[in-house]
Amino acid sequence: MDAGPGSGRHGDLSGTATLAGSGGVPVGAGPVNVTVWERHARARIAAGDLLRPPGPPRFSWTRTGTGDPGAALLGDVTGKRVVELGCGTGDNLAYVVDQGGARGVGVDESPSQIRRARARWPGFDLRCAGAARFLLTDSEPIHVCYSVFGAVGLMPAVPLVTLIRRRLTVPGLLAFSVRAPGRVRATPTLRGTRGRWYLHSPQAWTRLLCNAGFSDVQTRDADTAETPTTLIVTART
Repeated sequence: MDAGPGSGRHGDLSGTATLAGSGGVPVGAGPVNVTVWERHARARIAAGDLLRPPGPPRFSWTRTGTGDPGAALLGDVTGKRVVELGCGTGDNLAYVVDQGGARGVGVDESPSQIRRARARWPGFDLRCAGAARFLLTDSEPIHVCYSVFGAVGLMPAVPLVTLIRRRLTVPGLLAFSVRAPGRVRATPTLRGTRGRWYLHSPQAWTRLLCNAGFSDVQTRDADTAETPTTLIVTART
């Protein structure tokens, strides 16, 4: 997760409401997770982040780059509508658009993360919304949906992947990276607040994705073979 903040109150970022047709999934990632990322983004903005030009865009699924398949995991996205749930600063999305030729949409619930992304990548389609709210209100076809330590993993999995499956075209692709079970930390820890993760084993992810209507589910550990800290998952419609 990486325009501007609304009222500036963390209470306005709770994302705990649900929408009709969402299967009970919250429209956003919940108060703890959104607050963590909002504080992180505001700290970066205060440090002058909006004034720094971005480097060339690159795509990463992992924190370390070790064992990272990069944007190749998404396949040929030329001309396809690609949605990132939890786009953060938009660097991955920029790569998919500039290098891959996709029609990219970045979605993030943190207003300050979206503010950072818009400063880095002006003219991109960047939406400040919870993942479920976006999926339920957006009407255009989605060919590829991905999340890099974003909405998938920070929200209850079953209702969210069910919504994604409903919105993806056939054929379509869902790809995401999440904390591997047992990982100590993958989100910023500020003032003693740590994000909440919904962790699942590779077998559990495979089962719940198949139950949601996906096929050809693939999982892989990344970072290091000895101590994997990132789990990468793909599933097709």
